Amino acid sequence: MDFDQLFKKYQSKGAEYLDVRFLKSTNEKIVLENKNPSISLSNSDIYGVRVFYKGAWGFSSGVDLQNISSSFEKAFNHAVKISKLIKDKFKLQKFSNYQANLKAPCKRLTSSVDLKDKIKDAYYLDSLLKDNPQINNRIIMFRFNDLVKNFLNSEGANITEEFSFSKIVTQVFQNVNGSPIMGFSNHGGSYGYDIFNEDNLIKFSKEALEDLNHQIKAEMAPAGNMPILMDKSLTGVFFHEAVGHACEADHILQNISVLKDKLNQPIAPSFINLKDSPKIPNENGFYRYDDEGMPANETSLIKEGVLIGFMHSMETASKFNLNPTGNGRAMDPFSQPIPRMSNTILEKGDISVDEAISNIKRGIYAQGSAGGVVTPNDGSFLFNAQRAFLIENGKRTKLLKGVSFGGDILKTLKNITAVCNDAAPVGVGGSCGKNGQLVYVGEYVPSLLVSEVTVGGS
Repeated sequence: MDFDQLFKKYQSKGAEYLDVRFLKSTNEKIVLENKNPSISLSNSDIYGVRVFYKGAWGFSSGVDLQNISSSFEKAFNHAVKISKLIKDKFKLQKFSNYQANLKAPCKRLTSSVDLKDKIKDAYYLDSLLKDNPQINNRIIMFRFNDLVKNFLNSEGANITEEFSFSKIVTQVFQNVNGSPIMGFSNHGGSYGYDIFNEDNLIKFSKEALEDLNHQIKAEMAPAGNMPILMDKSLTGVFFHEAVGHACEADHILQNISVLKDKLNQPIAPSFINLKDSPKIPNENGFYRYDDEGMPANETSLIKEGVLIGFMHSMETASKFNLNPTGNGRAMDPFSQPIPRMSNTILEKGDISVDEAISNIKRGIYAQGSAGGVVTPNDGSFLFNAQRAFLIENGKRTKLLKGVSFGGDILKTLKNITAVCNDAAPVGVGGSCGKNGQLVYVGEYVPSLLVSEVTVGGS
């Protein structure tokens, strides 16, 4: 297929810009429940076409390359129709003209490993758990996703990038007084199959058993306003959900961000420095080019407590008269790119976790994310912790469970009293949903001490 000819055909009709994205994807999921296996396999080969014409986008997608010429025609016609309906038109200002052919940042693609060997590793992880007398049920889940993305546009860009994602979830259950209690371990990223080695599998089994033991012994958390020390996982969730989404430029344009009028204003203590960067190999949000062909970029969001920037796609950057930040991302070619986070990075502080604990008279040390909700336009949030400890007079005194905490984003940012020195990749293989699109994301953050949040418990 001569895409240059297709691009020129529609440029001669007035199209200002065109691009086409291709995706080849292989997916595998292995689940062992008490040694009983279930395996699902799938492959996809899809494409999407965008056309920009007089301030409007047209879009079409498909699975059959024989129909791609008609997809260009549909996308162009849609753009022409939409252009006649919209009043607030804009011009695209920056385009990709890069060329690259990039391999995944791992030694072994997950698709290069035989399915039998993957199943063997799942049974090995299960064998580390099955002889524990306290366990009534156990579930092992391995998930693999290898991708090859290809991007071409009317400006001469031609980028091929390979990815290999993997995820390991271990769940163990014990019935206590008639109710199942769960222990949990979760790891993942753009590791390919490199994460699957004996030492890691032993480590993950121990984590699940330790978490189960914690849940069995733990008391329900107290309720009230108190200090909280978030571990890396919860720090990542807080800054991703409560701050990152509010820094996505489409939310600013749509007037649905609590940060919409805060640019160049202090919103956090001067020791807070927050960035978004896809440039962390093996984290889930790693990439070298976004889905608009723009190079990965480290974008400063908060510098010394001051909000200094937002994450942009080609469209939002043009509307702000700025350069794209490399955050134009789409779930797949069936979806159009929008501003999305990649890896959320919080610069480390200079105190240890133990020092932070010693500064708490009575509060909570919360570990592990168990979900939550955020409303970016009014700034409210509520997060759940997997497990926690009660801190009294600078020491851990009780194991806790059922911890949730929430508050107001801007108030909570001001209440940050310390950032710990334990910054590292969170490495849970997370994804994030927005506008019906899931994309892979990650965090590289330290633990965080906040002087007051509202803790929900018993």
